[in-house]
Amino acid sequence: GAPYFAAMAALKVGAELAYVLTAEEATTPLKTYSPELMVTSMYNTKLIETVAEQQRMAAIITDMGKRFHSAVIGPGMSTYDGLIGGLANSVPTAFKKTPVVIDADGLRLLAKSPKITEGVETLVLTPNRREIYLFYPEGEARGPVELAENLAVLFNATVVLKGPQDIITNGTTTISCTLPGCPRRVGGLGDFLCGTIGVLLGWRSAENHTDTITTLEVCHAACSLVRKAAELAFETKHRSMSTVDVMEMMGPASHPDR
Repeated sequence: GAPYFAAMAALKVGAELAYVLTAEEATTPLKTYSPELMVTSMYNTKLIETVAEQQRMAAIITDMGKRFHSAVIGPGMSTYDGLIGGLANSVPTAFKKTPVVIDADGLRLLAKSPKITEGVETLVLTPNRREIYLFYPEGEARGPVELAENLAVLFNATVVLKGPQDIITNGTTTISCTLPGCPRRVGGLGDFLCGTIGVLLGWRSAENHTDTITTLEVCHAACSLVRKAAELAFETKHRSMSTVDVMEMMGPASHPDR
């Protein structure tokens, strides 16, 4: 579900194409979800701990990554240690100039091996208030906002700390998104958010606005859009609202009149 929701959010926001690189075993189910998704196998779970399979995965990412305007890493990926080898041998070179968003399982892999994102110039991490402690297992005495600010400095990244209010920080400047959203927190909203951030970052780069629109502003816009979509979905379906209802509201939420 997670890679599907992240990719479909990208399409609903306005991406022209959404590529999904995933485990071989997941390609057929994902293809049956939607003919709009460009699904490609990049590793076999039974072989990923071998060096040969990690090299094959890295080669696929490096080759296909040339055509991407942004990359989202993590939703539904799983946390096999072998994935670290595949990512570390591809992401720093394939996406050096390409915006990268890391969420969910990608955060767990990054906590194990920070080298995965070495050299990536535009990096966004989207932990929730539990995932932030993956990077600070002894940091329970410190608040999650302080840890998010430290994490942003550590990775030279922008961190979106998801919660009742989304906190967005680059370690120097910290802002928040306080739109109400909806009282029902269905699964998949984090996937929508990282897919949305990926599209907006890609548009910024494609239109050469990196000097005029900050990553903080892009992330705030994405948080606002997902929260507005959730609000509209709840207004329509109330407590029966599901993740798919939020997805269908991504377009209406982006309309200027909203």
